[in-house]
Amino acid sequence: MEQPPVLEPEPQDARSESTPPLFTVWARMVNVFGVPGQVFDDLLRSRPHPAHWWLPAALGFWIGVVATWWAWEGAGLRQLWLMRHRAVLEARVEAGLLDRASAEERLARAERTLESPWFRSSVVLEGGLQSGLRFLVWAGVGWALARWVWRRKVPWSRCCEVSGLASLIGLLGDVVSLLLLVPGGDFSAAASSEGEALSPAIERWLWMVGFVQSLLGFWHMAVLGLGMSKLTGLDWVRVLWWLVGLRLIWMVVAGLVGLGLGM
Repeated sequence: MEQPPVLEPEPQDARSESTPPLFTVWARMVNVFGVPGQVFDDLLRSRPHPAHWWLPAALGFWIGVVATWWAWEGAGLRQLWLMRHRAVLEARVEAGLLDRASAEERLARAERTLESPWFRSSVVLEGGLQSGLRFLVWAGVGWALARWVWRRKVPWSRCCEVSGLASLIGLLGDVVSLLLLVPGGDFSAAASSEGEALSPAIERWLWMVGFVQSLLGFWHMAVLGLGMSKLTGLDWVRVLWWLVGLRLIWMVVAGLVGLGLGM
């Protein structure tokens, strides 16, 4: 009797599924909000597909463009920026680093710059690029942590896919922040009659945006940590601590830089 052939175990790449079609990528982009664990398990069983990162990047770019354009169309945020710029100039005048005439000239130049269509276009483009390419930062963070901290060799393409899908959580925060920016009412009055205090509308909006970004930011880190834990085979809590810690450090550094620029 003829013996059946002995089958050699297939390598991991050979056992992986074929390249997913585009509608499967869209399904993963939707399901990452509800069942991210299943999404990343399914992702790592299939072959890499660049749509996992370029679709969220393209979506983030357009959300960033619309959000920045909408925010700068209203007079409120422009006057808020001018108020902070005026405070910086006043501090330099009081310190003797700048005379009053030069300060007034710089402030007038800043007002003309804010009204320039070229400046607005550059601000809108910058907002789109920051929103669209944000996933690259966290992909780099995950790849660097995996290589030099956790001693795991992970492909760069997989880090981009995981970070791209997780970045959709952050984009949701951008959309919610955009919806909070409702034009009308006293929002266009960024300063009080004295020109030194924020209007109640601006204060409420800044507080709500900060709350939304903090809440959605932690959700983003949780989903990204889940994807990186499945990619590296490490415990999710261990990965999450690193990501949350680095995000907090970044927030502190950004706050200190902003405080220094405003002095």
